[in-house]
Amino acid sequence: MNDIIRDLMRRPRFIEEVRMGLPAAFQKAEVAHRRPRSNVTGQEVGITRESIMLALLRHQLGDSQIEFPDGQTSQQDVLIGGRPLEVKTVTGNGQVTAVWTVDNESVRDAIDRFRFESDMLVARIFWGKEAESLFYIPSEVLSSVAGDNPDFLRSATGTNNRGIKFPHRFMLAAQQHPDSESISINWQRLDYPFPTPLDLWQNFWLNREYLRYLPSP
Repeated sequence: MNDIIRDLMRRPRFIEEVRMGLPAAFQKAEVAHRRPRSNVTGQEVGITRESIMLALLRHQLGDSQIEFPDGQTSQQDVLIGGRPLEVKTVTGNGQVTAVWTVDNESVRDAIDRFRFESDMLVARIFWGKEAESLFYIPSEVLSSVAGDNPDFLRSATGTNNRGIKFPHRFMLAAQQHPDSESISINWQRLDYPFPTPLDLWQNFWLNREYLRYLPSP
Protein backbone atom coordinates (compact mmCIF):
# COMPACT_ATOMS: atom_id res chain seq x y z
CA MET A 1 0.00 0.00 0.00
CA ASN A 2 1.13 3.52 -0.78
CA ASP A 3 0.68 5.55 2.42
CA ILE A 4 0.99 8.79 0.45
CA ILE A 5 -2.07 8.02 -1.69
CA ARG A 6 -3.98 6.48 1.20
CA ASP A 7 -3.50 9.65 3.25
CA LEU A 8 -4.33 11.80 0.22
CA MET A 9 -7.65 9.98 -0.25
CA ARG A 10 -8.53 10.91 3.35
CA ARG A 11 -7.40 14.54 3.13
CA PRO A 12 -10.42 16.93 3.37
CA ARG A 13 -9.02 19.35 0.79
CA PHE A 14 -8.44 16.57 -1.72
CA ILE A 15 -11.91 15.10 -1.14
CA GLU A 16 -13.46 18.55 -1.67
CA GLU A 17 -11.57 19.16 -4.91
CA VAL A 18 -12.45 15.71 -6.23
CA ARG A 19 -16.15 16.14 -5.46
CA MET A 20 -16.39 19.67 -6.83
CA GLY A 21 -13.83 19.64 -9.61
CA LEU A 22 -13.81 16.21 -11.22
CA PRO A 23 -17.32 16.39 -12.76
CA ALA A 24 -16.56 19.85 -14.17
CA ALA A 25 -13.19 18.75 -15.55
CA PHE A 26 -14.60 15.59 -17.15
CA GLN A 27 -17.53 17.52 -18.65
CA LYS A 28 -15.11 20.05 -20.12
CA ALA A 29 -13.06 17.16 -21.56
CA GLU A 30 -16.17 15.65 -23.17
CA VAL A 31 -17.02 18.91 -24.90
CA ALA A 32 -13.42 19.37 -26.01
CA HIS A 33 -13.53 15.99 -27.80
CA ARG A 34 -16.98 16.36 -29.32
CA ARG A 35 -17.18 15.53 -33.04
CA PRO A 36 -18.38 18.53 -35.08
CA ARG A 37 -20.89 16.61 -37.21
CA SER A 38 -22.22 13.85 -34.99
CA ASN A 39 -21.91 15.71 -31.65
CA VAL A 40 -20.55 12.43 -30.23
CA THR A 41 -17.58 12.44 -27.85
CA GLY A 42 -14.53 10.71 -29.35
CA GLN A 43 -12.72 7.85 -27.63
CA GLU A 44 -9.61 9.98 -27.22
CA VAL A 45 -11.39 11.67 -24.30
CA GLY A 46 -10.01 8.83 -22.16
CA ILE A 47 -6.45 10.11 -22.58
CA THR A 48 -7.55 13.58 -21.50
CA ARG A 49 -9.35 12.19 -18.46
CA GLU A 50 -6.18 10.39 -17.39
CA SER A 51 -4.23 13.64 -17.83
CA ILE A 52 -6.80 15.40 -15.63
CA MET A 53 -6.25 12.80 -12.91
CA LEU A 54 -2.45 13.02 -13.16
CA ALA A 55 -2.58 16.82 -13.03
CA LEU A 56 -4.75 16.61 -9.91
CA LEU A 57 -2.20 14.34 -8.22
CA ARG A 58 0.68 16.65 -9.11
CA HIS A 59 -1.34 19.66 -7.92
CA GLN A 60 -2.04 18.00 -4.56
CA LEU A 61 1.28 16.25 -3.94
CA GLY A 62 3.81 18.55 -5.59
CA ASP A 63 6.73 17.66 -7.82
CA SER A 64 8.84 16.21 -5.01
CA GLN A 65 6.56 13.19 -4.55
CA ILE A 66 5.52 12.55 -8.13
CA GLU A 67 7.55 11.28 -11.07
CA PHE A 68 6.54 10.29 -14.59
CA PRO A 69 8.24 7.17 -16.02
CA ASP A 70 10.23 7.50 -19.22
CA GLY A 71 8.73 5.91 -22.34
CA GLN A 72 6.16 3.14 -22.46
CA THR A 73 6.11 1.40 -19.08
CA SER A 74 3.56 -1.35 -18.56
CA GLN A 75 0.98 -0.55 -15.86
CA GLN A 76 2.86 2.57 -14.75
CA ASP A 77 1.37 5.98 -15.49
CA VAL A 78 3.12 7.72 -12.59
CA LEU A 79 5.35 7.03 -9.60
CA ILE A 80 4.09 8.35 -6.26
CA GLY A 81 6.84 8.33 -3.67
CA GLY A 82 8.69 5.89 -5.93
CA ARG A 83 5.78 3.43 -6.04
CA PRO A 84 4.04 2.83 -9.42
CA LEU A 85 0.42 3.83 -9.95
CA GLU A 86 -1.88 3.13 -12.88
CA VAL A 87 -4.75 5.54 -13.59
CA LYS A 88 -8.02 4.31 -15.11
CA THR A 89 -11.23 6.14 -16.01
CA VAL A 90 -14.45 4.40 -17.06
CA THR A 91 -18.11 5.25 -17.48
CA GLY A 92 -20.36 3.78 -14.80
CA ASN A 93 -19.79 0.11 -14.02
CA GLY A 94 -18.11 -0.54 -17.34
CA GLN A 95 -15.23 -3.00 -17.52
CA VAL A 96 -11.72 -1.75 -16.85
CA THR A 97 -9.08 -2.63 -19.43
CA ALA A 98 -6.14 -4.50 -17.89
CA VAL A 99 -3.82 -4.39 -20.88
CA TRP A 100 -3.83 -3.77 -24.62
CA THR A 101 -2.17 -6.33 -26.88
CA VAL A 102 -0.51 -5.99 -30.26
CA ASP A 103 -2.98 -8.28 -32.01
CA ASN A 104 -5.63 -10.90 -31.31
CA GLU A 105 -3.10 -13.73 -31.45
CA SER A 106 -1.10 -12.31 -28.54
CA VAL A 107 -4.08 -12.15 -26.16
CA ARG A 108 -3.59 -15.61 -24.61
CA ASP A 109 0.11 -15.02 -24.07
CA ALA A 110 -0.60 -11.65 -22.42
CA ILE A 111 -3.13 -13.26 -20.06
CA ASP A 112 -0.68 -16.03 -19.10
CA ARG A 113 2.10 -13.53 -18.35
CA PHE A 114 0.01 -10.90 -16.59
CA ARG A 115 1.06 -9.84 -13.08
CA PHE A 116 0.01 -6.81 -11.05
CA GLU A 117 2.89 -4.35 -10.93
CA SER A 118 1.16 -1.17 -9.76
CA ASP A 119 -1.47 0.24 -7.49
CA MET A 120 -4.59 1.42 -9.29
CA LEU A 121 -6.55 4.68 -9.14
CA VAL A 122 -9.94 4.23 -10.82
CA ALA A 123 -12.40 7.03 -11.56
CA ARG A 124 -15.92 5.84 -12.43
CA ILE A 125 -18.28 8.37 -14.00
CA PHE A 126 -21.97 8.17 -13.05
CA TRP A 127 -23.62 11.15 -14.74
CA GLY A 128 -26.88 12.16 -13.08
CA LYS A 129 -26.38 10.47 -9.72
CA GLU A 130 -24.16 10.23 -6.65
CA ALA A 131 -22.04 7.14 -6.13
CA GLU A 132 -18.72 5.87 -4.82
CA SER A 133 -16.59 6.93 -7.77
CA LEU A 134 -12.89 7.37 -7.06
CA PHE A 135 -11.10 4.25 -5.87
CA TYR A 136 -7.53 3.68 -4.72
CA ILE A 137 -6.73 -0.05 -4.90
CA PRO A 138 -3.27 -1.21 -3.72
CA SER A 139 -1.50 -3.82 -5.83
CA GLU A 140 -1.56 -6.19 -2.84
CA VAL A 141 -5.37 -6.04 -2.90
CA LEU A 142 -5.49 -6.65 -6.65
CA SER A 143 -3.21 -9.67 -6.33
CA SER A 144 -5.19 -11.05 -3.39
CA VAL A 145 -8.54 -10.72 -5.16
CA ALA A 146 -7.02 -12.25 -8.30
CA GLY A 147 -5.94 -15.26 -6.22
CA ASP A 148 -9.56 -15.83 -5.27
CA ASN A 149 -10.70 -15.41 -8.89
CA PRO A 150 -8.54 -17.54 -11.24
CA ASP A 151 -10.39 -16.19 -14.31
CA PHE A 152 -9.91 -12.53 -13.33
CA LEU A 153 -8.88 -11.60 -16.88
CA ARG A 154 -11.19 -11.75 -19.85
CA SER A 155 -10.61 -11.08 -23.53
CA ALA A 156 -13.52 -10.03 -25.69
CA THR A 157 -14.12 -11.71 -29.01
CA GLY A 158 -14.37 -9.94 -32.31
CA THR A 159 -12.25 -8.50 -35.10
CA ASN A 160 -9.26 -6.45 -33.93
CA ASN A 161 -10.41 -6.55 -30.31
CA ARG A 162 -7.12 -6.31 -28.42
CA GLY A 163 -8.33 -5.20 -24.98
CA ILE A 164 -8.05 -7.61 -22.06
CA LYS A 165 -10.48 -6.58 -19.32
CA PHE A 166 -11.22 -7.22 -15.67
CA PRO A 167 -14.72 -8.71 -15.09
CA HIS A 168 -17.10 -6.53 -13.11
CA ARG A 169 -17.15 -8.90 -10.12
CA PHE A 170 -13.36 -8.71 -9.84
CA MET A 171 -13.27 -4.92 -9.78
CA LEU A 172 -16.21 -4.77 -7.37
CA ALA A 173 -14.41 -7.06 -4.92
CA ALA A 174 -11.20 -5.03 -5.21
CA GLN A 175 -13.01 -1.72 -4.78
CA GLN A 176 -14.87 -2.95 -1.69
CA HIS A 177 -11.80 -4.51 -0.06
CA PRO A 178 -11.07 -3.11 3.44
CA ASP A 179 -7.60 -1.92 2.35
CA SER A 180 -8.97 0.07 -0.60
CA GLU A 181 -10.09 3.69 -0.34
CA SER A 182 -12.99 5.44 -2.08
CA ILE A 183 -14.60 8.87 -2.45
CA SER A 184 -18.24 9.52 -3.29
CA ILE A 185 -19.03 12.06 -6.04
CA ASN A 186 -22.31 13.67 -7.11
CA TRP A 187 -22.08 13.64 -10.93
CA GLN A 188 -24.24 16.58 -11.99
CA ARG A 189 -23.56 18.34 -15.27
CA LEU A 190 -23.00 22.08 -15.17
CA ASP A 191 -25.00 24.57 -17.21
CA TYR A 192 -21.87 26.20 -18.54
CA PRO A 193 -20.85 26.89 -22.15
CA PHE A 194 -17.58 24.97 -22.29
CA PRO A 195 -15.89 25.72 -25.65
CA THR A 196 -16.10 23.07 -28.35
CA PRO A 197 -13.10 22.26 -30.58
CA LEU A 198 -14.63 24.40 -33.33
CA ASP A 199 -14.98 27.32 -30.90
CA LEU A 200 -11.37 27.01 -29.80
CA TRP A 201 -9.90 26.85 -33.27
CA GLN A 202 -12.20 29.50 -34.71
CA ASN A 203 -10.94 31.86 -32.00
CA PHE A 204 -7.39 30.79 -32.84
CA TRP A 205 -7.86 32.07 -36.40
CA LEU A 206 -10.10 35.02 -35.52
CA ASN A 207 -7.69 36.40 -32.91
CA ARG A 208 -4.59 35.45 -34.93
CA GLU A 209 -3.26 33.59 -31.92
CA TYR A 210 -0.55 31.95 -34.02
CA LEU A 211 1.32 35.26 -33.98
CA ARG A 212 2.23 34.85 -30.32
CA TYR A 213 4.16 31.65 -31.12
CA LEU A 214 6.23 33.09 -33.95
CA PRO A 215 9.70 34.52 -33.30
CA SER A 216 9.97 38.26 -33.18
CA PRO A 217 11.11 39.83 -36.46
